[in-house]
Amino acid sequence: MGSDGNWLGSRMRRLATVTQTACRDLLNPERDITFRNREGIAAYDFTLAARRRAPGVSAMLRARNESKKIITCLASILGMFDEIVFIDNASTDGTLERVVQFKKGHDAGDIIRIARYPHAIARCGDEHWSTPDDSVHSLAYYYNWCLSRCGCAYVFKWDADMALMANATSQMRDLFSTLRDDDPALWLVRVQTVYRDTHGSWYRVQGEINSEARLAPNRPSVRYHKARHWEELRSDRPLPRRQFEPVCVYELKDVAEDEFSHWSTTTFPTERKRREWHYFGLVKSGQISAPLFEPLRGRFVESLEPEPTAKSRP
Repeated sequence: MGSDGNWLGSRMRRLATVTQTACRDLLNPERDITFRNREGIAAYDFTLAARRRAPGVSAMLRARNESKKIITCLASILGMFDEIVFIDNASTDGTLERVVQFKKGHDAGDIIRIARYPHAIARCGDEHWSTPDDSVHSLAYYYNWCLSRCGCAYVFKWDADMALMANATSQMRDLFSTLRDDDPALWLVRVQTVYRDTHGSWYRVQGEINSEARLAPNRPSVRYHKARHWEELRSDRPLPRRQFEPVCVYELKDVAEDEFSHWSTTTFPTERKRREWHYFGLVKSGQISAPLFEPLRGRFVESLEPEPTAKSRP
């Protein structure tokens, strides 16, 4: 009787959730939200539409001058998402061209959609704060424009310097299989920062794992708003925030690149960014010591290439 009671209670709670969702949507349905920019550039006005989306998950992948990482990024996620929406933000280093070539060579399923956003985006911090949120230069406006290009029921904010960890595809797919329109939630995803030194070796920093709302239902009520230092994903309606516990994603930071160029200050307002700046400086100056820094060996991200096999001895 105990197990039957638990099953019945679970079914009743599920029914109550579905009923509450249906009633809420009837009383307060999603409505289109149209954005028009103050610069009057009609080609970059857009609408977050309330139409029903295709099942699945879109990766919303934005990039500016990420030619050294973008192929690693794409190769790690091509087999995971139902759609990858790649937006090039006026790259000058060949990023867009590399993506076009990658798509031609690997994207037989036409998963990758390519768009261009040619406007300079305000950097995080005071520059962002002083930029009107209805400007084409606003982070929030830009992110919502990117959202409007995504066609699946859920959207994952995937950065161009992120890569899926090796052998983590099944865990991420398990998460995607739980997503339901009648039980929407904002999902926080944990990301491990790793650093590449001047010799090309990669290091993981103990405890350098950050959690952020990255996976959300694709609907007008869930969109980006202007916060004090950057854009922030919020919902107009109460949504539960759920934590995806496994760490399946690396954020790649290379000391040979300016990894903080999207900030208008180095006086960072959060402990997370101050920590990243500190570790970045240590790796750049060669101050890499255990147990804080752990070397990553072999192939540590997902790849389209097969794992190398050891040569047999003669």
